[in-house]
Amino acid sequence: MIRDLRFAARMLRKQPGFTLIAVLTLALGIGATSAVFSLIHGVLLAPPPYDQPQRLMLVRSARTDGAAMPSPQPWAAAQWMEWQKQSKSFDSFAGYAWTFNFLIRSDGSESMEGMAVTKDYFRVVGIKPMLGRAFLDSETAGPPAPGALTPAPVFGAGFVERIGNNIAAVMAGILAPVLIVARAS
Repeated sequence: MIRDLRFAARMLRKQPGFTLIAVLTLALGIGATSAVFSLIHGVLLAPPPYDQPQRLMLVRSARTDGAAMPSPQPWAAAQWMEWQKQSKSFDSFAGYAWTFNFLIRSDGSESMEGMAVTKDYFRVVGIKPMLGRAFLDSETAGPPAPGALTPAPVFGAGFVERIGNNIAAVMAGILAPVLIVARAS
């Protein structure tokens, strides 16, 4: 066995081009395998960052004629409220919609992707702000009166770190930095 290893080492030294290609091929193969395993672990094997994920259900819109929808459509508010009143199978409902906005400041602007959520969203998925609070009932009781402030936003810790304390006056709470919310496919 040791003789074979010495012979292999001698051959690799005699042909540096072949050795380089072999080492690069092994490195790429190991790197790609590691990346794929990390992706599979993060998406399929690791539990979602929610409290009791097995009790959560995503209800998506669909066409009654079975035709494909080009993109998910939001539920009508009347439908949403009717489900909350009539439901006997679910403890509670929470909704979300992905949003994309710009934060415009005197020193420049920044694009932000986030979620507009219903007041019970954090409670339903089992997320508590690490600082501050979630939404108050008074902030979500109905449409804001003319000139009234809209509900205070809840930001992720990473966003607050990038922006600084300037934003603290308008926010309700800060979510822990380990929170990862993936898009539903």
